[in-house]
Amino acid sequence: MPAGSSDVWRSTASSTPVSDARAAAGASAPASPRAPSEWRFTPPTVETREAMWRHAGPRRGADGLERLLDDPYPLARLIAASALERAESRGVHQRSDHPIRDASLDGVHLVVERDGGLRRERWP
Repeated sequence: MPAGSSDVWRSTASSTPVSDARAAAGASAPASPRAPSEWRFTPPTVETREAMWRHAGPRRGADGLERLLDDPYPLARLIAASALERAESRGVHQRSDHPIRDASLDGVHLVVERDGGLRRERWP
């Protein structure tokens, strides 16, 4: 992140990437966001968010993704498991251990089952 950019985000609370994307798509913002005390889940800790960026960001490898499998936050574990299952580089998602796109995975999506297992589906 460029120097001073966090100050920009703090000073422009009315403009976020999400609100900018909604505006560009012509979608209206939610009527009133829920306060954190009303959320139906516990948000990830700072440690989890930092670990996700470090190990499951655009540049990733199996070693880092495997570390996330023990994270206390369930979504971090699901993202890591899905990224490990998709052993390829695609678009901006670059795997250091699988640097080439796998054409056999074109149109293949990973679906998370209720038990947490992953299932591959081919969508048109």
